[in-house]
Amino acid sequence: LAAGCTVLDVGCGHGVSTRTLGAAFPKSTFRGVDYHAGSIEVARAACSLDNVTFATENATDAGGSFDLITVFDCFHDMSDPDAAARNFCSLLKEGGAVLLIEPMAGETIGENANIVAQTYSGFSVTCCLQCAMAGDGASKLGTVAPSSRHRAIFADAGFSSFSVVPVPTAAMNRVFYVKK
Repeated sequence: LAAGCTVLDVGCGHGVSTRTLGAAFPKSTFRGVDYHAGSIEVARAACSLDNVTFATENATDAGGSFDLITVFDCFHDMSDPDAAARNFCSLLKEGGAVLLIEPMAGETIGENANIVAQTYSGFSVTCCLQCAMAGDGASKLGTVAPSSRHRAIFADAGFSSFSVVPVPTAAMNRVFYVKK
């Protein structure tokens, strides 16, 4: 990022993450996309950076060529995460990667018997899965999808490696690094 690369920020909403990265890494170019046109309008109005642009697109039909794709806390909301992952693989340059941040969840029901997972499950039923169910696509994730399910989606999409990045200060999130 410091030397300069191309980044797609998927599900950027109002563009806070995109603008933050753009300000921190002026030699890189950032494109934030979201399916919600109103959010993209807000993002554009709030941005004064030359290395940041925004577009109304969803994860399954975004276009371009990128070194890095960021997906911050929205993969579980997507109506077709399998198609999104396949599109990410097609958009990445050789050696490119996806940085994916998702809510903390365990692999089993027992591992999710805690206040964090229970709270996320409530959000999932009332909000996240409602968004996912509104669109086409065979699989829906929700907030407590296990890491193994994410790993399988990206492997099936053609990615070569999937790592869970330990971040001790991110008690509420999992960070995944996925290489093409």
